[in-house]
Amino acid sequence: MINLFYYITSLDFVADLPSSNITIISDEPIDKEITAPFKSYYLGDILKQGSFSSQDPIIVLCHTIGIQDILTLQKILIGPITRVNLNPGVMSMLTKNNPEVDDIVHALAHHYTVIEPVSKEHFLQSLQPNTYLRIHDTVLPATLGTLSWNTGYTKLINSDQQGEYVVITTPAHIDEVASSLHHLHTAEKEYHYDLYVQHTFSNTLSSELIADLKRTEHSIIILDHKATEQIWMFYDLLLREQTDKKEITIQYIFPQYHLVSSILPEYIYEEAQFDQPSFLAYISQNKD
Repeated sequence: MINLFYYITSLDFVADLPSSNITIISDEPIDKEITAPFKSYYLGDILKQGSFSSQDPIIVLCHTIGIQDILTLQKILIGPITRVNLNPGVMSMLTKNNPEVDDIVHALAHHYTVIEPVSKEHFLQSLQPNTYLRIHDTVLPATLGTLSWNTGYTKLINSDQQGEYVVITTPAHIDEVASSLHHLHTAEKEYHYDLYVQHTFSNTLSSELIADLKRTEHSIIILDHKATEQIWMFYDLLLREQTDKKEITIQYIFPQYHLVSSILPEYIYEEAQFDQPSFLAYISQNKD
């Protein structure tokens, strides 16, 4: 089972859910008239009783929940699918100045994928198991990628987006990345990409790489999750070079868990909330 964390700003999506057989849990009081005909529960009561079971899909709306409550939820929630909604502030609690973050990330990586933000349409689509969930929104480039939680396989580029790409990775991931890029080519669509291998990340970028970054619309940088300081430095270098790219995508790789999350750039710049990746992360910068 893979449990998904989601962030949804309001309950206005419940009326469009395809089935009334859904359980909603919230860490804030819920107006039962709003959530009817769905079963709804207060998170505090569930944490006190220490157990909860449902045969229906469970949606957990979290606004102020802390790390310990998340770990408790992981243990006590029993259901076919558990979806937890977290806002950016909560994500910062998971990642900012927390010495235990690596242990927590690895503990949760067995079960959770983070996708922020998610529209009502994407949420409805995500209720259909074993299908690709397209990660994009009106405020995001439409080329972030696709996620399959059925196979755990990450497509590096959205299959609907043709074009030229610069892909930068490390020696440890070169085989996997090259194989993934190879599978992008189909009879109907055509992709062009330049693949770079960065053995080390220094304070400068090669002139050849800069030229390719400026020439192409899209770039993807793929690094191991341990390369946090390197990737922030590299990201700053890309911005400093003013490549005027429509998209810069950074993907963190947990070697054993090939899952994806999407984080808006605003969340990175506001109070430096994300000092290190929480899970596999696409970080997209739209520079229109």
